[in-house]
Amino acid sequence: IRARLDLPLKGEVSREDSIKPWRVTVSMVSCILAESGLCTPKLYRYNQYYRRRRRRPNEYPQYREMAGMAGKIITVAQQKGGAGKTTLTAHLAVAWRQAGMRVGLVDIDPQGSLTRWYETRTKALGVDTGFTHSQINGWRTQKEVERLARDNDVVVIDSPPHAETEARIAVRVASMVIVPVQPSPMDLWATQPTIELGRLEKVRILLVLNRMPPRSKLTEAMVVEINGMVSAPTGALAAVALADARIGNRISYAGALLSGRAVTETDGNSKAAVEMSALAAEIMRRIG
Repeated sequence: IRARLDLPLKGEVSREDSIKPWRVTVSMVSCILAESGLCTPKLYRYNQYYRRRRRRPNEYPQYREMAGMAGKIITVAQQKGGAGKTTLTAHLAVAWRQAGMRVGLVDIDPQGSLTRWYETRTKALGVDTGFTHSQINGWRTQKEVERLARDNDVVVIDSPPHAETEARIAVRVASMVIVPVQPSPMDLWATQPTIELGRLEKVRILLVLNRMPPRSKLTEAMVVEINGMVSAPTGALAAVALADARIGNRISYAGALLSGRAVTETDGNSKAAVEMSALAAEIMRRIG
């Protein structure tokens, strides 16, 4: 490790040229192990801890570029099935790809709906789909997400609708967790376990109103109820917020997925495309 960092060998270090505090050393070791695919969960969590606080523990020039290469990890999670997770994941991924970002997709949902959409897209568009895709589960999930984060600007994870190990890992490694909420009391109540998990892992959570009817008294009542659930901004890591952008209940979302595309590709001027693009931009703005 000393050789990789161009540091003096043991016994050749003077007091003035001594290694930085142990935090920096651990961060550099973590980067080296990550580059080799050998990063341990403990070191990974340590680096995540400091990265989320916008610290830059890596002060050595030859590793500054590597430290900045880690892409944003966005997990779409909701413990209630049928909330529109996969639909949101696919459309957001396309919106970010159209914005010029390198996007990686990770499907850890046993149903594999995101993978089916990706396969349909591959047949429709050919080899170049614009994404790096991986369907994974079990203990390999975290390592695969880390690998994709090193090669992409954004990694989007479609998580299973239950609190399994993969879902917990997806929340733990995320820069932000997106929780789609439909306008129903059942969906609202089902968000609580995901919110608690995000708070436990100290990950920012963004609630997104999904499949909203044009005008409804229930919609406004839901907004009031959700605002009561949203935590006060006591810290950037533990914050729970409600997205300004809302996703309407439109058949065009499902129709675009059926052809392996997204609404921003099939009709970029439609209301569906405008609201999805607005949500994608808001998420990036909130992550920073």
